[in-house]
Amino acid sequence: MERISAQAELGEQEGRAERARDVAAARSAEWNREFERRAASVDQALSPDHDPREVLPRAELGAVNTQAGRLADGLDGWSRAAISRRLAQAVLDGADITRAVLDVKDELEVAPGQVIPISRVEDVDRGEVSVDAEGVLLR
Repeated sequence: MERISAQAELGEQEGRAERARDVAAARSAEWNREFERRAASVDQALSPDHDPREVLPRAELGAVNTQAGRLADGLDGWSRAAISRRLAQAVLDGADITRAVLDVKDELEVAPGQVIPISRVEDVDRGEVSVDAEGVLLR
């Protein structure tokens, strides 16, 4: 009876789909982390353990964080920390803070999931976009 109960519990019964999703999600996260580590062997900036803010001088880091806060107010879905990290990487790559802010802002404005004006659709580097529009009938 115990064996039959154990089989019923772990077989096609209640919770199996949820357990399978959990296992798949864990494996996917593990594979993604491993891929990021391999990519980092080619470009250190791609490493999940690399934070460009750690190597910036204090004055530049202050400017980066100030600008990240300013950008975060105008960009939905992006945290101040994520923006700060991107800005810091741009500064480390040689851009001055003004150029870095403009480049990162342009990049994040057209990122997947962002709402953009219809006039900017051609700037989006994707094959598919969702359009939310309102039509006006002219007579």
